[in-house]
Order: sequence, then structure tokens, then C-alpha cells
Amino acid sequence: MTIKLNPLAPEGAALPKIYIASLSDYNAGRLHGAWHTVTDDPAETWAEIIKVLTTSQETNAEEWEIHDHEGWGVLNPEQYTIEHLSELAAGVAEHGPAFFAWINSEGDDALEELDSFEEAYCGAWESLVAYAENLLEEIGIYHDLEKHLGQMAQYCQPDLEQFAHDLRVGSDNYTADNPDGGVWVFRSVLW
Repeated sequence: MTIKLNPLAPEGAALPKIYIASLSDYNAGRLHGAWHTVTDDPAETWAEIIKVLTTSQETNAEEWEIHDHEGWGVLNPEQYTIEHLSELAAGVAEHGPAFFAWINSEGDDALEELDSFEEAYCGAWESLVAYAENLLEEIGIYHDLEKHLGQMAQYCQPDLEQFAHDLRVGSDNYTADNPDGGVWVFRSVLW
């Protein structure tokens, strides 16, 4: 079963690929392998590995290696098992490239808690200041100021730059640069 991209995932959320190479061919001075789109089904990747090895010109080709990759963001797929790669591919298919930014920011702990992404992800924003302003709107600060101060509320506006700074250094919020511009904002949920 091949997973399809979530239609609600951000644009550019293509499934990541690996280049599977036969080491017997490589050691014999030939390049033999295939690009493979990793899906949520590790059996598909194992089938592609077997196909690469069985179509080798070398007899008894048994060893393989990932020689190249695309769409993995900052992650190096050579470090993970096929089963883990399938889990990661399912995450990027569902959530888009922000998923890899989160994995990279949280480190190896996130690999054990992949389901925590939705709890951690606060969205794509123009900046952390834009996120801070939205957060204040959501909790009703502007409404409360106007309710209690009326027209005087215009003289009591929050310092958004300072609030964004405090979110960055004084809480569990952090950002990752979005290559399409702006930032992805996350809150740490892994302890």
C-alpha cells in the first residue's frame, strides 16, 4: 500500500526518496541501483532492495547501501532502519516538511514519539512575532484590554517584540526556518 500526500499538507510535501545501491556492483566499479520513494510500508522498500540485488550483474549480490537521498530535509536516512524511514516518510506525507524540521530540532527523542508532532506544531508563521501576536489574540488579551479600558486600551498595547523574545528564551517554544520563508513554530512536548 502506497501512501498518498495529505491534500491538507503544505505544498512541496513530496515523499522522500533514497537511492539504493548494490555494494557488489559498486565494489566491481559499476553503479547499479534505483531511486525509491519511501512510503509508510517498509515491505515496499525491502522489495525494492531485493529487486536491486537480484538484477545485479554480480553473482551473489547481498549487500546494499543508501548512496543518495532527496527530500529528507536535514536528516540523513543512512542512519535509520528501513522501518524508521517508513515512519518518517508517513510523517512528512501527513504533515509536510515541517515534520522533518521538528525531528531535527527535538533530536533522537522525537524519533521515539513521532505522534507528538501535532501537539508540538504551532504552525507556519511570518515570524515569531506574528505567532506571538496571534497567541495574544487567541487568549483574548486585546479583547480584555478593550473591555476593561475602553478607548484607553490603545495606550496599553503589548510589546510584541519582547513577548516573542520571551517566548523564545523563557519558555519551551522554538522555531525552525521554513525554506519557503518565515518560520515554523513548535512547543517542546518531549521531556
